[in-house]
Amino acid sequence: MKEEIERAKYGGKKYVISNGFNSSSRAQSSRELDSRFVDEPFSSISLLKSTQPANLTHDTRIDTPKQNFINPNNLSKNLENKEFFNIISVGRFSKEKRHKILIKAISKSKYASRIKLHLHGSGPLESSLKTMCERNLQNKADFGFLDNNILLEKLGKMQLYVHPAEVESEAISCLEAVACGVTPLIANSKVSATRQFALDNRSLFKVNDVQDLADKIDFWIENPTLLEQMRPLYAKSATKYDLQKSIDSILQVYDEAISDFKQNPQLFTTPAS
Repeated sequence: MKEEIERAKYGGKKYVISNGFNSSSRAQSSRELDSRFVDEPFSSISLLKSTQPANLTHDTRIDTPKQNFINPNNLSKNLENKEFFNIISVGRFSKEKRHKILIKAISKSKYASRIKLHLHGSGPLESSLKTMCERNLQNKADFGFLDNNILLEKLGKMQLYVHPAEVESEAISCLEAVACGVTPLIANSKVSATRQFALDNRSLFKVNDVQDLADKIDFWIENPTLLEQMRPLYAKSATKYDLQKSIDSILQVYDEAISDFKQNPQLFTTPAS
């Protein structure tokens, strides 16, 4: 994202900070659903102390209770249904989310007979998406708006999370899936910040390209060992977007701005028009 800002020739210092999400509550919810996820408990406060910027003199920590985090090396392997390859996508059923691209890609997959699609959310296109699934998919798609705890349980049992939206900020639903150890497939759109969650190009597909998405789905179906190996890597990657880290980062920006102003107030003057 910083590179995009620089290409637009914006001046001054540039910072890219995630909106952040409460990873501790996500991890706690998943832990309660399957005790096998946990290795040993540790305090979120002790973790945040170790990441506290040394130059900050004020206390920026959130007062959160002790949490048991998912150990990414000990994720559940209890899948929703072993006879299916399960793909999930969560979000508002609207045009810009591009769910139709996903449905078409599954219908083109070499393994269409094995794939079960799970679409969760609500929105104006729900009825038409259901009809499209009935006409194009070999297995009945699962629809419905889920309670957050139930959704977290389900996410941990999926093989792929597909995020086909062309325009998006940071999709929290995708980040929640990643935090559960689900490998994502994300549209590589220049106007979507969600693509930053991909660890490599195998988790990206050309935006609005049905065949490229179908090919990427087939790749992951054909490489189950690799898919399993990616689960702890993705779960660990989500910790970068913890809300407390974002709070610490923005406070550090403010501290730098105050320091810069004290040293050179002219930097903050607006040129006369």
